[in-house]
Amino acid sequence: MGDPCGDLDWQQSAVATAIAPTLKLYKQARCIDQPSPCTKIDVFFVTGRREQEYNHELPSVWTLRNLNAAGYGAIERDHLYMRDAASTGSVSIHKIAARADIESKGFTIIANIGDQRSDLAGDLAGPHAEMTFKLPNPFYFLP
Repeated sequence: MGDPCGDLDWQQSAVATAIAPTLKLYKQARCIDQPSPCTKIDVFFVTGRREQEYNHELPSVWTLRNLNAAGYGAIERDHLYMRDAASTGSVSIHKIAARADIESKGFTIIANIGDQRSDLAGDLAGPHAEMTFKLPNPFYFLP
């Protein structure tokens, strides 16, 4: 299949830096460098990246490596939702299902934060998050 634009090669390099305010919010939610008392909140990462081996490595491996290198620390694999390699249709279908799975495990999603409409689909009027936040993305837009 290849990578004509180099996007997968760039992702696999795991050198992306964190968006500073997003990392700050993550650290506050996880009580990293926060004064006591602080109650940790579970944070889940739901991505449209397909979990299909590339260059002998799964995207979840390099995504977790990049999150760690960017300052998020060691994220547990069960807190990262990747899109199935064979999935079809809109990425929002995958993301809605991921949030439903998180809730089925007893979690309440208090905030859904994303930079694309597909990140928030199904949540604008509920049912999978108490609040949604759409962040600007100056690099790309998914219609």
